[in-house]
Amino acid sequence: MVEGQAEEPSRRGKRAQEALPAVEGLTDMVPHGLRHGHKVWLDGQGHPRVAVEERMGHKPQGVEGTYSHTSPEMELGIARGLQEAWEKSLTDEVDQTAEWRERRSS
Repeated sequence: MVEGQAEEPSRRGKRAQEALPAVEGLTDMVPHGLRHGHKVWLDGQGHPRVAVEERMGHKPQGVEGTYSHTSPEMELGIARGLQEAWEKSLTDEVDQTAEWRERRSS
């Protein structure tokens, strides 16, 4: 995702995959950093915990893990919210992180 991916030819039992271009603006980002940012966006948008945890590949423990399930509406809400946040990040000219950086350094 960060550096793109070369085309993969078809191999024993595996379909060929098209090349993927690098995502602009993500240079020097490590994959684990992308997970952190993804979780921050999901939490900031107020999505249900069960949907966020499932999306992150986690399974909540106890009663919540047994009886909570993600619905298609939850997934669509996440997709819409992330698309909106991504589009806003591409057009937003104001540095919204300055205040946050100041608080973190204190």
